Amino acid sequence: METRAYAEPMPTMDRERAALLLGVAVDAGRAEVTAAFARRARTAHPDVDGGDAETFRLLVEARDRLLAAGPAPDGEMPLRVVVRENAPRPHGPLLLGAWVGILLVAAFLSVFRVEHPWAPGEPLLRWGLLIAAGWGFGVTGRRVLLVAMSLLFLASVVTTLILTTWGGLVGLLLAIPALYGLALSGEARLRLARDVSA
Repeated sequence: METRAYAEPMPTMDRERAALLLGVAVDAGRAEVTAAFARRARTAHPDVDGGDAETFRLLVEARDRLLAAGPAPDGEMPLRVVVRENAPRPHGPLLLGAWVGILLVAAFLSVFRVEHPWAPGEPLLRWGLLIAAGWGFGVTGRRVLLVAMSLLFLASVVTTLILTTWGGLVGLLLAIPALYGLALSGEARLRLARDVSA
C-alpha cells in the first residue's frame, strides 16, 4: 500500500487579527499565546454561562494562527504537510554501507584470478564505477545514477557471460541484492522529495 503526504489547509485568519483577538503582540511567544488563549477561553467557551460558540471558534483559530510556523502573506493559505507513518523511508548509512560492502566482495570475486583479455584495468574501472553509481543513487536518488548503475551492471553481465568464470558468476549473484537495496533506497528518497514538494 503506497502512502503519500498531503496538505491540510490551516486557518485563514491573519496574524494581526489573531493577536488582537487574544490581546497579545503579533510576535508573542508560544507561552504568552497559550496563556492568553486559556484566559479568554474560560469565559468564551460554549459550556460556560455567557459563552459563545462562534467567539470560542475564533479564539481557537487565532491561537492556531499565532502558533503556526511563521507568518503567511495576506491572501495565501499556508499548508501543513502531513506524512503518514507507514511511508517508505530511505535506508540509513549502516545499511547503505552494508550494500556497498557486498558490492566490494562481489567485485573482488569477479576480478580475482580472472584473465580479462581486453585490458587488465577494465574490470576494476567498471566495478568501481558500478559501486560509485549504486552508492550515489542510494544516497541522492538521482535518476542519472540509476541509469549508469543499470548500464554498468549490464556490461558486467555481458562480460561475465563471455568469460564464463565461477568468480564472475558468484560476484554477479552477490551484486543483484545489493544493487536492488541501493535502488530501493534511492527510490524512497525520490518519493520523499516528491511528496514534500507536492
